Amino acid sequence: MPRDAAQIIYAPIKHIFIKYHVQRDLHALAGPVLATLIKRSRAELLLSQPCHVN
Repeated sequence: MPRDAAQIIYAPIKHIFIKYHVQRDLHALAGPVLATLIKRSRAELLLSQPCHVN
């Protein structure tokens, strides 16, 4: 398999893994702490409904 093809396949899996950990950690924060984090963040923040996987 060409090196670029392996990176293309791996990148989405890595993104999902990171998204899961960030979402899990954000749900553990208290409301005021989360609000402060959002206000101070320079990164783009995407809010979505929680994803439930069976």
